[in-house]
Amino acid sequence: MVFALEPGDVFLVVGCSFHTAIACDLRDIAKARGARVVEIQSDAAHNVRKTLEALRGPRPDAAPGKPMR
Repeated sequence: MVFALEPGDVFLVVGCSFHTAIACDLRDIAKARGARVVEIQSDAAHNVRKTLEALRGPRPDAAPGKPMR
């Protein structure tokens, strides 16, 4: 599916080693396809949600502080 990425897409990498060939290859393919690569290497249990909320931006139907579904 990484080959289907386009400019404007986001490729999220969570807890992947920088030293494995497949992790490096997927990042490189995503970048070459024009996707923005966002990496979360620490505290994924908390940082994935924060990152997704930041990438999504404010929702007009969401009250401040309302949890993401």
